[in-house]
Amino acid sequence: MATAVIDLLTAFDAGPTPVADLSAKVLSAIHACRYEPGMALVTAGVASDLDAPKELTRLALAQLTEDGVLVRAGSRTTVALSGSRPFPAPEDLAARIREQIAQGIYPAGVNMPGLNELARRLNTVQPRIAEAQRLLEADGLLLRQRRRGPAVLEPARSLTPPDRLPLPDPPARRIPLHAVQMSASAATIRWHRRVYLPPTEVNLHWRSLREVGAQLLDTPFPTRIPSGARARVNAQATRAMEALCAPLPDGILPALWHTACLSTALRDLLPPSGSGRRL
Repeated sequence: MATAVIDLLTAFDAGPTPVADLSAKVLSAIHACRYEPGMALVTAGVASDLDAPKELTRLALAQLTEDGVLVRAGSRTTVALSGSRPFPAPEDLAARIREQIAQGIYPAGVNMPGLNELARRLNTVQPRIAEAQRLLEADGLLLRQRRRGPAVLEPARSLTPPDRLPLPDPPARRIPLHAVQMSASAATIRWHRRVYLPPTEVNLHWRSLREVGAQLLDTPFPTRIPSGARARVNAQATRAMEALCAPLPDGILPALWHTACLSTALRDLLPPSGSGRRL
């Protein structure tokens, strides 16, 4: 504590931004969507991002919490939603599912997966998936059915395919299985914690995960597997390829979510223990 006070006094002697001005900088970053609603702000991360002393940043975040700009819950400080819907909103989810229909992931005539499975794949919760499906039903893309998932009505050729990136090349050196698992798990954790990361770091994580995905798709699958299992593996590979070729969206939270969805698709491709499949 004494060290922190000395650091703070030293910072004031050097003439940096006072608490009020630093609070204004954080508020400006929120208004510019640099720190987005629902995002968790860690003192060390914000201090580094704004090139400010940690203790001064702590005081600024505390002031903004008192003002209601930030919300404190346990050990987490997040940007208040201010009436906006948490990301991803049903509109974002509907747009993502529409892209997947356009890419043929869900062909016309098939039933959509259950709410629980879709929520897992898209790293969200079931009520938002249900609302997204209602939006797609209103657009005439899905047909609600009793006791089963909605049916896809619109064939892929009638939708405008979204922009796609080329499939990345596999890495020059094989990535060990434990590193693949850690990389995929970390992407999901970063999204669910909503911790601020600089855009360059988010982009770096996404590129790293694309290399992981390219290696997974380049890994041979066992030749002797039941036809049902083969169909499931082919569907998982198709979903992973679609996620790999989807461009990274603008904004830190959308990019974190996009990377987490890619992570989920890749984790489905990971060989189960004892399968004998090697990376």
